[in-house]
Amino acid sequence: MLKYPEFLLVIWSFFEYEKFRHFHGITIANAFRNQHNDMKQNESSQILEVFNLGVMAGIRSNAAPATASHLLSNQYSPELAKSNLKFMQSPVFSNVLKVMAIGELIGDKLPSTGDRIAPVSVVFRCSAGALAGASIYKANGNNAVKGALIGAVAAFGSTFASFYMRKAVGETTGIYDPVVGIIEDAIVLGCAVHLTKSRENEFPVLNKV
Repeated sequence: MLKYPEFLLVIWSFFEYEKFRHFHGITIANAFRNQHNDMKQNESSQILEVFNLGVMAGIRSNAAPATASHLLSNQYSPELAKSNLKFMQSPVFSNVLKVMAIGELIGDKLPSTGDRIAPVSVVFRCSAGALAGASIYKANGNNAVKGALIGAVAAFGSTFASFYMRKAVGETTGIYDPVVGIIEDAIVLGCAVHLTKSRENEFPVLNKV
């Protein structure tokens, strides 16, 4: 049987635990259960992130899947791991996409590079946006098709908008086209950094693979 001082110690310990639980907003029972759910984005965050990736795909096609893969390879998702899109959270594949994205930055400035509004290019850019969008949505346990559609539509609009905007800037200002292309590069890289920082702010502790 507990003695009176021991009884007081038990009571004190209980209240200290309750204070800790209230302060942190968790219980021991649900801490592990909520760990993965807390790493998921809300719907508005997903839409905004996928839309930005789609815009990036329209300007630099490889930048969108490269950025998405970078984000996902630093934040493990069981849902994505069980899907056909699991390669998107592979660090190796992420690095391959980054190399491809860098190559595209260089290739964009070459005279032999075709217009981005050519049918084949449009399809590729929309596919890149769709891949990035589907992966982000699937990683959050949501409908990959919805993410793919948002990414593809954003990429389609961005492809034509960026093409005619780049053309207009060159014609009205006389700026050498590759210089305008470098400005586009800066915009895309800025978007990638912004998305990465937003993830870090939303999820201070990322689940590593």
